[in-house]
Amino acid sequence: MSTVNDDLARDDALRPWLVRAGRLIADRLADARAHAEAGRTFDANQRLAELRRNLLDDMSGAGSLLSNARAAFYKQAFHAEPFDGRVHRDVLPDPAGELAARFSLIGGRNQYLDARMKLEEITGSLRGLGDVATIAGDSKPAEHWRAQFDGWQKRHTEGLTRHMHLALSDARAALTTAVSDVRVKPSVR
Repeated sequence: MSTVNDDLARDDALRPWLVRAGRLIADRLADARAHAEAGRTFDANQRLAELRRNLLDDMSGAGSLLSNARAAFYKQAFHAEPFDGRVHRDVLPDPAGELAARFSLIGGRNQYLDARMKLEEITGSLRGLGDVATIAGDSKPAEHWRAQFDGWQKRHTEGLTRHMHLALSDARAALTTAVSDVRVKPSVR
């Protein structure tokens, strides 16, 4: 039986973005967990802030993973179907369209805000687990705390990866549809 993630991974345009997002999420959450488990809360928070920057908020000019993926989907959409002069207008991607593709609502939702909220939940839950482990650490065996951190890492890696996979898939579908609509001559509609 096929899962949503299996279906998404078969899409050649999505695959590289899904792989990048999955690796980034798994690596940064593993780093954050290791720091929190060792009692280094500041370092754990830094890894989660780095994850947020790379996924959503890159201000270096390179763009975040989500905004770069959305820009790529916009550009790819112009080549999603063969050009037919009887049906299509001769339009190409432009900077204003790319900017809109990077930051417009998708399906009436702000993908950046939704993912930020998910990351805030992850950050808070790790902070809480770390605090409890620090305060009550000696009252439970080390295996107990290891299992708690294992569960945190697995649950949140899977959840955030699933969230980003769906966000990327939704963005690709919406941008492909929007560009297709723009390309069609009004007289043909």
